[in-house]
Amino acid sequence: MAYIDKAKIEEILSKVDIVDVISSYLPLTKVGKNYKCVCPFHDDHSPSMSISQTKQMFKCFVCGEGGNALKFVQQYENISFQKAVQKVAELAGVKIDININDKAAIYSESDYRKFQIINDVKEFAFNNLFSEQGKNALNYLVETRRLNLETIKDYEIGYIHSTEQLMNFLTVKGYSLDEITESSIMTREGRTFLYNRVSFPVHNPEGKCVGFSSRLLSGEGPKYINSTESVVFQKNKILFNYHIARKEVYQKKELILVEGQLNVLSLKQNGIKNVVAQMGTALTQEHISLLKNMKVPIKIMYDADNAGIQAAKKTYSILKENKIQC
Repeated sequence: MAYIDKAKIEEILSKVDIVDVISSYLPLTKVGKNYKCVCPFHDDHSPSMSISQTKQMFKCFVCGEGGNALKFVQQYENISFQKAVQKVAELAGVKIDININDKAAIYSESDYRKFQIINDVKEFAFNNLFSEQGKNALNYLVETRRLNLETIKDYEIGYIHSTEQLMNFLTVKGYSLDEITESSIMTREGRTFLYNRVSFPVHNPEGKCVGFSSRLLSGEGPKYINSTESVVFQKNKILFNYHIARKEVYQKKELILVEGQLNVLSLKQNGIKNVVAQMGTALTQEHISLLKNMKVPIKIMYDADNAGIQAAKKTYSILKENKIQC
C-alpha cells in the first residue's frame, strides 16, 4: 500500500473547498452559513446532509456518515483512500508522487501539458465555429441536428477548418512540435482528426477535458473519430456527460444511457439532463463502476433500428449481471 505523507494530505485539504468538491457530485442548497443536500449514503428523501464551509466537514444527521472532502470522495466513489487522495489532489492542483496497484497514480509533467494543449484546442475550435469559416459547420449543428446556440455553447462544440492555422496557434502558444504530436492532436505532417469535423470535447468523470470526439460533416470516412488512447484519454473509462449528469441523476433518481453525444444533447434541449452516452464501445467494467456509483436505476435508450435493439439487449444483460437495476 502506498504511503502518503500527512503534510501532503493537509496541503491538499487546505487547497480545496469541500463545498466545491461535494457540489461536483450533488446539488447543494445554502441554508444559513452551511449547505445541505440529500445524503447519498442512505435512502434519503429530504436533505439530511449538512456541509460546513467553515469547518470543511460534512455530516449526515440520519445515517451518521461524516468527515472531510477526502472521506466524502472515498465513500461516494467507493474507492481506496489512496485513489481518493489522487482525485482530490487533482481538484486542488497539488502534485503527488504515489503509486496505486503498481501503476502511476498521478499525471506526469508532460501529461499536464497535454491537458493544457487539449483545452487550448477546445477554445480555438469553439471560437472557430462562430467565425466565417465555421458557418457551414454551425449551420449543420443548428439546421440539420437541431441544436440551439445555448447547447452548442454549453458543451463548447467546435470546428477546425485549417490545419495550418491550428498548428500556428499552438506554436504561438509555446508548444513544441513534440508536445503537439504527443498530445495526439496533430501529426508531424500537420494532419489532425479534427479537420473539417465538428468536435465534441470529452471530459473524464472528474470533469477534466481529456480529448475529443469528432463527427464527419459530409463526404466519405468514419462518422466518428475519437482522440487516440493515452494516459490522458481512455474511452473505456469515460461516459460522455457523466460529470454534468450526476447532479441531475440524484434529483431524478434515475439515469438514462444512450448511444451517442448528439442523443445526449437532443435530450438535454428537451429538459432531460440525467443522460450519459457511451463512446462508441461496449460497456466495460470501468463503465459499470461509474454507473454503480450513481446508485440509481438505469434506463437504456438506444436507437430504434435493429442494431440499436440488439445493442440494448446486450447492455441490459450486462447491467443485470452486475446487479444494476434497469
